[in-house]
Amino acid sequence: HHRIGETLESRPGVPPAELAHHFGAAASIGSAEKAVRYERLAAERALEEVAAEVAVSHLRKALQLLDRFGPRDEELRCELILDLADAHDRAGEYASRDQRFAEAADTARQLGNRELFLRAALRYGGILPATVSPDHQAEALLKEALDQLGEQDSAARAAVLARLAHWLHNERSYPERLELSDRSLAMAR
Repeated sequence: HHRIGETLESRPGVPPAELAHHFGAAASIGSAEKAVRYERLAAERALEEVAAEVAVSHLRKALQLLDRFGPRDEELRCELILDLADAHDRAGEYASRDQRFAEAADTARQLGNRELFLRAALRYGGILPATVSPDHQAEALLKEALDQLGEQDSAARAAVLARLAHWLHNERSYPERLELSDRSLAMAR
């Protein structure tokens, strides 16, 4: 499988899923890094082709290969979890999406990687939270993101404030949410 993968890799137009298959089959003998890379590329292609469930499968496989055969790269692992959460979102698998974003937030926190943490916190719950009850996990993630960002105005802080105002829809009064939203808008401008 490793030799087949290398041969196919040198040819133009070979689908990344095919390369992922061969390098994945040879992961135990040193092809894991290539297998993970091609699984990720295959997931990207699946999303372009509106096949989110296929992307989920490729990203799960990439995580399994990374965890089993290495390389030990927690930042890459966190990025793969974030990609998987996005694929779950596109597939309409909302509980899995939020579970993965929470997992990515935990990993990013352990890594001390603010950028990855912000990505997880802002995307938790999808684009438009459809919940009819408060989600304390979302609120906690966003408040932690605000703490990480500090008091200085920034585009990231404006986005977090706006997202927090949205999440607090069922929990806080309109004037309180409006104040958060206005602060976010002023900061963004």
